[in-house]
Amino acid sequence: MGKTKRTFTKYFNNNIKFLEKAALLSILLCPIVWGVYEFSGLSFVITNISTLATVSGAFSFTMMGFLAAMAAILLSVKDRRKHREWARKYSKFFIILYSVSLLSLFITFFGSIAVYIVGYQNFALKLVLSMLVTNFIQVSLCTVVVIRQAVSAD
Repeated sequence: MGKTKRTFTKYFNNNIKFLEKAALLSILLCPIVWGVYEFSGLSFVITNISTLATVSGAFSFTMMGFLAAMAAILLSVKDRRKHREWARKYSKFFIILYSVSLLSLFITFFGSIAVYIVGYQNFALKLVLSMLVTNFIQVSLCTVVVIRQAVSAD
C-alpha cells in the first residue's frame, strides 16, 4: 500500500465525525448553489419549462431507483469480513448520506411536479435547478462509497 493511500485512509479514519456532519450538511449545497446563482447575476433563458420539469422529475425518480440498487449491492456483500469492518466504522456516515440524498431527491421530484403543474414560478424553478446540482453531488458520493465497498469486499 502506497504512502498516499495510507495517509488518506488514516485521515479518513480520524475524521469520521467530520464526514458524518458533512454528509448531514450536504443538504446546504442547495442554498449555496442558489446564492451563487443570485449573487453572480447569471440568468438563464428557459423556453420550455414543462420539458425542464419533466427531465428533472425523471432524473430524480431514476436516481431514487439507483439508490435502491446501491442498497441492494451493499446487502449482497454484508457477510464479507471487510464489509463488516467497514460497517462498524462507517455505516452511520453512509446512512446519513444515503438518507439526505433520498430526501433531496424527493424534494426535487415534488418540486418538479410543482413546476410542471404551476408553470413558470421563480421560486420553484430555482429550487429544482439548485437541487439538481445537490442531487448529482450526493448521488455521486453514495456511488463512490458503494463501488469502493463492492470492489474491496472480494
